[in-house]
Amino acid sequence: MLTLIKRTIKDQRKTLLAYIVIGVVLLWMFVAFFPTIAKGAEQFSELMENYPEAFLKAFGVDKNMMIFSRLESFLAVEHYSLMWPLLLIALLISFGSTAVAGEIEKGTIEILLSQPLSRFKVFFAKYFAGLLLLSIFTLLSVFPVLPFAQIYNVDASFKHNLTMAVLGGLFGLTILSLTMMFSSFFSERGKVASLTGGILLMMYALNIAAALKENLENLKYLSFFHYYDYNAALIEGKIEPLTIGVFLGVSLVCIVIGLFRFQKRDLAV
Repeated sequence: MLTLIKRTIKDQRKTLLAYIVIGVVLLWMFVAFFPTIAKGAEQFSELMENYPEAFLKAFGVDKNMMIFSRLESFLAVEHYSLMWPLLLIALLISFGSTAVAGEIEKGTIEILLSQPLSRFKVFFAKYFAGLLLLSIFTLLSVFPVLPFAQIYNVDASFKHNLTMAVLGGLFGLTILSLTMMFSSFFSERGKVASLTGGILLMMYALNIAAALKENLENLKYLSFFHYYDYNAALIEGKIEPLTIGVFLGVSLVCIVIGLFRFQKRDLAV
């Protein structure tokens, strides 16, 4: 099992490195830009006042957040609201879609199952490899903010960035589990990626619609992006218990379904 985990990580190392580099470069860019933004905080805040409140709310921006006076507030809006989760989602969908469906599509699943490993161990070897990729990406794309902040003489909170890393890990765990479940049902990577991506896009749209229209507010509870509260994590250093429960609960359900399907389906190619 350990050998399969190592092989899977090795196969994904270039993809993982590429996403980490992109994440770190973007983070570096925003931290480097922040001192300039902070000097004009008052002017930028006045500019924000001209935006419709519904528009700002849809993208998780509160006019009272003091966005341009704290690094964490600035990163929450500019980096962790869209760019960082997009990288995380793309990485995990890329991995999850190849975990089972990719092996079937390439015709290597029978070779894999011919090894002295049960389907249970094969499935969880792939899943644990995904967890390692998620952990490595999260740590190496979040915590460089601390040395970057030192370089540009701005304050950065270790605690709040640690909370952001935990929230990102929980969010990523849910995406990984959902993708692994679909990978156990289909034999083509494209179907897994398009289905997972489509569901997440729909959830994102629901979250925005819930923010824009009061009569649709309850739709936000159907979206993972509602529970991915980067503002609370980075600015307040907290994660709501409901968020933890939803992400862990959905992940557990997806993994149980995915494992059951993987063990029962005919994988002949």
